[in-house]
Amino acid sequence: MPNPKKLELFLVDGEPDGRKVITILGWSGRCLVFPRNKLREMGNDEISHDLKGSGVYFLFGRESEDSLTTLTYIGKADNIFDRLNVHNQEKKYDFWHMTVIFTFNDIGDHHHHLETQCIALAREAQHFGYI
Repeated sequence: MPNPKKLELFLVDGEPDGRKVITILGWSGRCLVFPRNKLREMGNDEISHDLKGSGVYFLFGRESEDSLTTLTYIGKADNIFDRLNVHNQEKKYDFWHMTVIFTFNDIGDHHHHLETQCIALAREAQHFGYI
């Protein structure tokens, strides 16, 4: 039998296409979802402390508007906000449009292992193109 979970979804901008914070009751982490063009705002408000810590992140986008394949980059960082700002300046990541981040209050050094697991699962699913 499945183990049901209750999610809490907070629309930071009050819009479904804007910034989102997702929590699972009883879990110490959070999931942040936001468009690339909201990166600066993410670092300047009350949820910015989540981005200053460690975690695993996913960058999603397409090579072109006509492309049917979703390109994905999966990474880890000790300071996610700083790392995303580096990616934001690199031509290699021009495809990037949407960001999904998982942060953990008690992750310690486990984000290295989580990144590896996420990459393996994404490859197994054969649903994404990889950067």
